Amino acid sequence: MIRVPKTPFNGTFISRHFFPDYFKYNNLRTINSGRCYDWAYFGHRLFGADLWATDFHAWCKVGRKYHDSETGKYGVLNFMQLGCNRRNAYPLPWDEYGPQQMTLQEFKDFWDREGGGHRRHWDNMLEPLLQRVLGKRYRDTTPIIQLPIPAMVIP
Repeated sequence: MIRVPKTPFNGTFISRHFFPDYFKYNNLRTINSGRCYDWAYFGHRLFGADLWATDFHAWCKVGRKYHDSETGKYGVLNFMQLGCNRRNAYPLPWDEYGPQQMTLQEFKDFWDREGGGHRRHWDNMLEPLLQRVLGKRYRDTTPIIQLPIPAMVIP
């Protein structure tokens, strides 16, 4: 069983445990070329991070800092400083949809429509991966599954 760090956010944890091949070979930049929305989803599910996206890139925000797979656990203060946004910054790192914060359902719907990789895979691919990596801690760590209410003993 793996313990989720008790820090506000740790992108290195996400990369190490959910993208082990990318992490092992220090190829985190590649996650941002098609799997960034999966990475951001894990950030939201594990740390409660806010979800942000343009039509080219997805990332998380915790407090004042923005995070994607290349920022590790430290993050940046301006989303334009994210590696993917800097690389694609001319003239802007988006075409039709500028940066916007999204709810979880909006995020899923947006990337099911705009994403180039897997679609409608949130529950049948990413959730089982969360459960496999976290083991028994999955239920306690991820807020989507409610714990059963303990029975009350009536004297």
